[in-house]
Amino acid sequence: MECTGKSITDICLDAGVESQRTFNRVSHERYKVMLREYRNLYREQYLSQIQDEISGMEK
Repeated sequence: MECTGKSITDICLDAGVESQRTFNRVSHERYKVMLREYRNLYREQYLSQIQDEISGMEK
C-alpha cells in the first residue's frame, strides 16, 4: 500500500477481496484511519525522512 502507485481499488482486488467496502472497513479497524489518510501520512513521513537524510549528507 505504502510503496505502490496502484489505486486502493486495485490493491483490494489484488488482495482477493471482492468488496472494497469490506476492505476499507477492515483496513480502518487495523490502521485507525481511512486508507487514503494512511497512504498520505506514510508518504509525508517518508518524504520527511528522505529530506532529513539528504540534509545530513550535505553537512
